[in-house]
Amino acid sequence: MSAQKETANSGLLGRVVLALMFASLLGMFAASFAYRHSNPSLVKHLNAVSESSSESEEAAEAQAMQHIGELMGKLKENPESYDLRMELAGHFMESNQWPNAVAHLEKAVEIRPDSLPAHMHLGYARFSLQEYEAAAQSYERAVELSGDANAKVNLAFIYKNHLNRQQEADALFDAVINSDANEQAREMAKAIKAQ
Repeated sequence: MSAQKETANSGLLGRVVLALMFASLLGMFAASFAYRHSNPSLVKHLNAVSESSSESEEAAEAQAMQHIGELMGKLKENPESYDLRMELAGHFMESNQWPNAVAHLEKAVEIRPDSLPAHMHLGYARFSLQEYEAAAQSYERAVELSGDANAKVNLAFIYKNHLNRQQEADALFDAVINSDANEQAREMAKAIKAQ
């Protein structure tokens, strides 16, 4: 009977961790959306209307490519534009073009070294490229800038699962768990730490 409970508990823990990770990703995208909403120049306008979904997807992709081309043209005129770099990086992240996203995010960080969104997105893009040490450096900077609970959880996850830095991971998890951070971040820290 205890083996059944243990199996049920580990299955539940796995679902909780999965749900928390998904919620974290949604939180990141929500934060990105909020950032773009508060910076109107970053909002992209796609109005692809078509009869079939494949035509609609093709039209949206063509429009996105056209928009990226327009942004690249503007970037030639103003290569030090933080907003253009962030918008281009967002497009490249949406289409999983991680090296292109990293290139623009690195430049955005160079332009605005204290930009929390740029460091957070750069950490995510580097993580997606399995550049764990570089991803950790981006999240470390995000933590330095703001003490952001999500940045701490992401950094602790990388420390624990990819860089064999368990003590540092545990310290970050505990800092989030014992903080007044949002409930979602605290629960995620608890679940990942317990894995």
